[in-house]
Amino acid sequence: MEQTERKLIVDTIKKTLAQRGINPSNILYIALNGSRAKGLGSRNSDYDTKVLCLSTKQNYMLQKIKPSFHFSTSVEREGINVELEGVAIDYLTMSKYILTQNMMAYDMFSALPLHTTPLAEDLHQIYLMTYVPAALWKSLKGMLSAFLRKQIGESANRTTNKKAAEVVYLALKLNYICSAERVPPPFNAEELTEVVQMETADMELVHGIFRKRKENKEGEFELTTAFRSFAERALLNDQPIKYKPDVKAIEDLINQKFLAEFA
Repeated sequence: MEQTERKLIVDTIKKTLAQRGINPSNILYIALNGSRAKGLGSRNSDYDTKVLCLSTKQNYMLQKIKPSFHFSTSVEREGINVELEGVAIDYLTMSKYILTQNMMAYDMFSALPLHTTPLAEDLHQIYLMTYVPAALWKSLKGMLSAFLRKQIGESANRTTNKKAAEVVYLALKLNYICSAERVPPPFNAEELTEVVQMETADMELVHGIFRKRKENKEGEFELTTAFRSFAERALLNDQPIKYKPDVKAIEDLINQKFLAEFA
């Protein structure tokens, strides 16, 4: 992403959240999600974001904190009005997501960072310390199974390029988790293809689907045997070895960083 585009997104989010009572200096981290972060977007694709925010000491003391909220606005880019939407998440809420292995933590810290601060970087490192592959594997497996059943259909013979690409994208993540150590899978689709070992036929299938997705996301895609086999093999992967982080120690570390911010 070009620096001018990055600045446009960050400045627009800060302005939008200021209207919701969030001081720009309390915006700790902004991550780009969705098709653009996956590297599968087009010129008019929406900007999907996650924003990490810090409230005031008084609000925390009075417990007047909204855990999260959605926002929506738009930006003009290359003569096109593009929707920009996101979720603003409070620091303590994100801390809980990290401790409970909520996928929102992965979506925040594994996507494309547009803006960061020292406090957010500390929380990012804590997320990496706490990351449990088996937990993300379970979430992604459920997502892929549901997507195949509800969005694709077991008896269907055609779908859209967008849906086909999402299936392949989720399958790649499952394959990565089962073959890698305690490192979260890349968010970008092209990066995933570079780190997941595949046979030549599978590699050609994946690259072909991603290419079609970028060319025309609503275009028709034929559900071949090879496509279904790729997804089904990912679902058959064994669960990664479970890792149990010292939640109490990590929670104490989070609280220490949080309290130091208001010292």
